Amino acid sequence: MPLTDFICPDGERIKVGDCLEQCRMKERCLTIPTLIKASDAREWDGTPHVTQLISGTMQEYLKVVHDYAVDPRSMIFASLGQAHHAELDEIASEMGLPSEDMLKFFNPGILQGRADYLEEDIDQPDPTQISYILVDYKTWGSFKAAKALGIKRNKVAGKWMTLSVPADDKDTELQLNAYRIALESKGIKITKMRIQATVRDGSTQISRQRGIEHPAYMIPVRRWEDSFIESYFNIKGQMLVGALNGQIPPTMCTDEERWGDTKCKFYCEGAEFWEHGTTVS
Repeated sequence: MPLTDFICPDGERIKVGDCLEQCRMKERCLTIPTLIKASDAREWDGTPHVTQLISGTMQEYLKVVHDYAVDPRSMIFASLGQAHHAELDEIASEMGLPSEDMLKFFNPGILQGRADYLEEDIDQPDPTQISYILVDYKTWGSFKAAKALGIKRNKVAGKWMTLSVPADDKDTELQLNAYRIALESKGIKITKMRIQATVRDGSTQISRQRGIEHPAYMIPVRRWEDSFIESYFNIKGQMLVGALNGQIPPTMCTDEERWGDTKCKFYCEGAEFWEHGTTVS
């Protein structure tokens, strides 16, 4: 079911349509175009999206079966990221480069998605075979960017530094490997995967303290075994579709998916609709 309500700055709720027609407060918290964009939520069409299956099953289940509300101000960075995507996609299209509209895939009832961009890989062993670098655009805070770059806080030293541990970017790795497999099934050879991360708080003091010195980074993404990726998305897809079809009970999100319940407390749109979510709120 759709996003139907906004949560106002005073905590009260208002129907999206009523908000757009007449603000119930002294003045608007955001402009009308921004509010319209914030209300543009994906609706369930029977086929899971890659990004839905990376989230917890219960979270996505609750968003489909319940009308839900959001604070539109919490959507502002997502809206800016979408606008950034659209601008880059338009430029790629004008240049005749493979971009979002050309990179959609849809397997009815199983999985769908859309990659952001392909760039020809000129650094490859066989120059006679065209291959590509798969790039996904992200707008992240410096904390997330640091994790993806393998920069972590050293508790002993009391500061952020690059440690000899793998970068922490599982969700992105799942996403891009799913896109890679879908594109390769169409005969498109993918040799590398990258994230072009725009750091929304780049160049700030807190960003520099976290080891983030630049406003944007191109970050390598690891290639995972096809069998693992296919198994992950098949299982998660069956869990979500089965729950929505009434065949099986919805499965609780894992502790990792719940961010140790931080997501339930602050970032899950459906938390109010089930016991665990209301307990930790």
